[in-house]
Amino acid sequence: MSLDIKVVVDLHSGLRTLDTRKWSTLFSRSYTVPLNNVDIRVLSDEDNLSVTTTHWLIDGGINKDRLWDIYYLVVNRTEKFDWDTCLNANGPVRRSWVLAGIATARDYLALDVSELPRDVQKFELPSWYRQTIEKEWHRGLYMRVPFKFALKDPRMFFEYLYRRFPPNRIASTIDLERAIDDSTRFGTQFQNLKKKCVAFVKQMFAKKGSKT
Repeated sequence: MSLDIKVVVDLHSGLRTLDTRKWSTLFSRSYTVPLNNVDIRVLSDEDNLSVTTTHWLIDGGINKDRLWDIYYLVVNRTEKFDWDTCLNANGPVRRSWVLAGIATARDYLALDVSELPRDVQKFELPSWYRQTIEKEWHRGLYMRVPFKFALKDPRMFFEYLYRRFPPNRIASTIDLERAIDDSTRFGTQFQNLKKKCVAFVKQMFAKKGSKT
């Protein structure tokens, strides 16, 4: 029996913006697990939680189901789990990201944090953050694609405009490498929109230049 299964594989060259450390550092901390008689290399538990949280936030927290990844990484952590490495290896800004991701699972998936560090237990999600994820979850999922692809499909283009303007406040915060705190996000949204527009224009001119 043959199975016609189509999957999308998102291949990365390293971890790109998901972590600030050198790939060699992350690789040295990784380990292998057996899967169908094949050894699969995975990130250390601490790095996995940090990277997974960042990946979820990069998309603006729009996918509530993927929040369960953070939930289970916390629940299934080992006794040797090093919270200092997980929270602090990427600096204070990204520390706030990990805290926010875990706090989201705590508040919306009833994750038990009673045995976690005090900073994790006490982290409060800003009101703008809550408003953003609740609004996105209410509207449902949509296909996030680069703007250049949306231009080729009118239906996708209008969906793109509807869902990404103004920019998602969480995604804007992450894209600009800002901490998740109580400050307003209006300036962050504007700066993120400006950054994306400049990058798009440069890309378009670069393509025209390559054709001449």
